[in-house]
Amino acid sequence: MWVEKYKPSQIEDVIFENSGVREFFNKIISTGEVPNIILAGTPGVGKSLITSIILDKLCSPFDILTINCSDETSVDVVREKVNYFAKTQAQSKYKIVELSESDYLSHNAQATLRHLIEEVSFNCRFIFTCNYSHKIIDALKSRCQVIEFKNPDILSIAERCIGMLQSESIEYDEDVVIDIIKTCYPDIRRTIHTIENSIVDNKLVSVNKVEEDVDFVNL
Repeated sequence: MWVEKYKPSQIEDVIFENSGVREFFNKIISTGEVPNIILAGTPGVGKSLITSIILDKLCSPFDILTINCSDETSVDVVREKVNYFAKTQAQSKYKIVELSESDYLSHNAQATLRHLIEEVSFNCRFIFTCNYSHKIIDALKSRCQVIEFKNPDILSIAERCIGMLQSESIEYDEDVVIDIIKTCYPDIRRTIHTIENSIVDNKLVSVNKVEEDVDFVNL
């Protein structure tokens, strides 16, 4: 899958809406000082990607706990699993708890995390990713750096996708690339999936063309 094959491994290779956000994450990597962070924005803009880069660069696998909050939303998860992990000794500079889809966390779970963040600040950091930051309680936001991802530049996405097509020796029309990006925008992940799935006989075709062929086959 192209999403994995061309997945950036450096902050420099991630598409951002402005250089200030890139500098913020580069500073974390260069200094090793990880604040508690809330990464908020629409699906596919790079929240999980940035988290994985930070974890890969700064943490031993033994110092990482990942919680999918759409599956584990209760306060018991925080009190038992997260609390125990955060208080054990770190092998890296910090242990890091990654809470993906954290806007699913219950109010009580968020309130418990608010206290835990302060209690384990000597040893552990928290990275929250969410689609809707307004679902995160203010008391939790006040203890974190909140990064609201804006929609990335379409031309930057196009440049990245064209680079992939050229690497794969795929024939393409720039207008088709732009049309696919506009259809999927601002979801970069979905854009890459769609482009990969829109290649017929080593040529990129429009999304409408792919749908017509599928409809014909299903008749």
